[in-house]
Amino acid sequence: MICKLIIGAVHLDQEFVEARNIINSIRENKGLNEVVDNLSHSGLFVGHIRSLEKISQVHHKVEQDNLLENMHTMLRFRIRDVNIFASILVTLGLVGTIVGLIIMMEDLTLAIQNIKQDSGGLLQSLLGAEGPLAGLGLAFYTTLLGSLCGGIILRILASVMDSQITKYVAYVLEMTEIYILPALRKNAENSSKEGSNET
Repeated sequence: MICKLIIGAVHLDQEFVEARNIINSIRENKGLNEVVDNLSHSGLFVGHIRSLEKISQVHHKVEQDNLLENMHTMLRFRIRDVNIFASILVTLGLVGTIVGLIIMMEDLTLAIQNIKQDSGGLLQSLLGAEGPLAGLGLAFYTTLLGSLCGGIILRILASVMDSQITKYVAYVLEMTEIYILPALRKNAENSSKEGSNET
């Protein structure tokens, strides 16, 4: 799961770099059409631009809200498994605690039933490796591991990844509103004017 998050973070970072490169190309006065025509690679930002371009060919009022919502949902879907796994780890830690306590109570009951007159034997049976306190140790260790791995580490990583996703979608929103949509809207209006002039 941690590897999945790391791979996802690296992939999202590459998407950021690709989006910045495209925006820089547009800023360098190459123009949107020239940049879009020369896009040979595929990525989230490129796919978003191409979807907006298809919308502009059909409708002169180009909006991206639904596309961005879809992108955000698709990216967040990648970390859904991590959140589920984190919850499972916490739950397994609690199950381990209950199992450890059950083992401890059964062993404690046996130790008390086996008491003869020797109280030193009781102390030995309580503190031995197979004694009831070993079950209590299992309970604490499983709780600790489940909480650390599932409750802290995976949730922090998933939260960081979710923050990066939100940051990326916000960047795409801002850059397309500034550099992509005005040009697409202008192209769509010119196309609709040419179509109306011909008729």
